[in-house]
Amino acid sequence: MKQIILAVLSLTVLSCTNLLADFQGPSTTKDVTTVAEAKKALDDTKVVLTGNIIKKIKDEYYTFKDKTGEIIVEIDDDNIRGITITPETDVTIYGEVDKENGVLDSGLAGSVDIEVDRVQINTATTPK
Repeated sequence: MKQIILAVLSLTVLSCTNLLADFQGPSTTKDVTTVAEAKKALDDTKVVLTGNIIKKIKDEYYTFKDKTGEIIVEIDDDNIRGITITPETDVTIYGEVDKENGVLDSGLAGSVDIEVDRVQINTATTPK
C-alpha cells in the first residue's frame, strides 16, 4: 500500500514540475503580425495585430481589419470594458490563433479566428 501511495505522489510531483517548466532563451518562432499571416498560422500561434475593429458581429465577436485583410476576433467583455473604440480607432490586439473545424465557437462559418487576451489603443504622437 505504501508503494502505491509513494508512486502516486511521485507522479503528481513530476506532473506539476512539467506544468511549471518554461524555456527561457532564443526561439525560431515569432509572433504573427498580420491578418494574412494569422490565417495561415497554426492553432495557438501568438499574434500581435495592429489595425481596426470595424464591426461587432455578435456578443464578444468582432471583425478586425489590417492592411492585409479581415478576420473575426473574440474579445471577452472584460478586455474592453471602459474603453471606447470606433472603426477609426487604431488598436493593437494581443492573442492567439484559434483554428476550428468548419464552424467557429461564435457559430459563424469559418476556419480561423483570433482569441484576444488584450486590446491596446494606439495613440498617435505629434512630432515636435
